[in-house]
Amino acid sequence: MALVLALASVVAESTVSCGSSTEPPTVIVGGDGGTTGQPKDAATSAKTDGAARGTLRLVHLAEGLPSIDFCTRSGEADLFDGPVLGRDRPRDAGVARPDGAATDAMAFVDAEPRDGALADASDAGGSGVVPMSASQYVSVEGSGTLELVVVPAGQGSCGQPLARGRITLDPGRLKTVVVHAIESDGGAAAGVVAYDDTGDVVPQRASLRLVYASSPGSPLRATLYGSLTTQLGRLEPLGVLRAEADASTVDTLGYASVDPRPAPATLGIAETTTTDAALPAAATSGADLGLAGGSVHTGFLVRRGAAWSLLYCNDFATDGPRTQCAVLPLR
Repeated sequence: MALVLALASVVAESTVSCGSSTEPPTVIVGGDGGTTGQPKDAATSAKTDGAARGTLRLVHLAEGLPSIDFCTRSGEADLFDGPVLGRDRPRDAGVARPDGAATDAMAFVDAEPRDGALADASDAGGSGVVPMSASQYVSVEGSGTLELVVVPAGQGSCGQPLARGRITLDPGRLKTVVVHAIESDGGAAAGVVAYDDTGDVVPQRASLRLVYASSPGSPLRATLYGSLTTQLGRLEPLGVLRAEADASTVDTLGYASVDPRPAPATLGIAETTTTDAALPAAATSGADLGLAGGSVHTGFLVRRGAAWSLLYCNDFATDGPRTQCAVLPLR
């Protein structure tokens, strides 16, 4: 069943006003939902110095959409602020480091960023986020629950959104916002879902998180093969890895703690209804998954019809304005 993504707005509005603030907006991650409405024709979302800031990255997994950017607003009476990634403004001085606590990602301050892993929003790519890629982490202003709209990159306005959702920004936390494809009776659409990220690095262990970034779908079971075979756990559609009995240790954010292992390694997935769990339904061919001690990776599983792909990201490394990721087919 092929996923065909229409370039249609998920919302009824066809035009959305944009604010003229030159300060960065506030973006946060939560779930979809919330009411929608037209913003008033007044700049009520004025930014103030010393406002709380959050940190997030945008991941584009929605087949059929062009490169994307995003805008945010805190209330229906406010103007949207953005598009964020294409904003032309000075670089922020704040940097992040990967050795802060997961509950206090702003402990990243005062250390060297790993390959520039955190940047001001304007440095995250004026062309936005291309399909099957992720922006680097960007610092944005604000806290609390916000409305986020996804727009085509480069259009210079917040009108004609491709998708929207409600997200919650928690100061001091890292977030990943995923734009994904959805199949529905009324046709394909795009959705927005967000996840809390870790800021922890465990020197003698490799941290590997999997995100099942397709909906709908059957539950999956994930296994890591190589010099060791490790049962990683179970995934539900739009969910993160969860531990099962006799599986690896998985924290509340969905990161499995595994023994470091040399390349090649293979990641296999199978539907939980598979009778022979030892035979994955799909797997990466042996590759260097970078599972060294102290590494932190996230793999985003995407299903297109009967085919699977894995966007595999080194969470604390960047290639220019994007998180360092590779697309790995699963066969």
